[in-house]
Amino acid sequence: MQIDCGAFFADKHRKILGTKWWNVREQLREENYLRALQTGIPFSAVIPKNVQCRILKIVIYDEKSGRIGSKYVELQNKKK
Repeated sequence: MQIDCGAFFADKHRKILGTKWWNVREQLREENYLRALQTGIPFSAVIPKNVQCRILKIVIYDEKSGRIGSKYVELQNKKK
């Protein structure tokens, strides 16, 4: 299995501040791969903190199935 992951960081005006890319290669038995297509695969990554960053979009591409998914998040300021 080969999964490509991308993270895009933007400010409140949607100006791109940076990107980060990962390539995840795992060996799954066919039964586990089919289950992962249905339920997902846990994934975490350290994203650099940027005071100006207000928008985060994560894109995941599964080369075997040709499936792509994304998640768009608007980040909130932490109250001090």
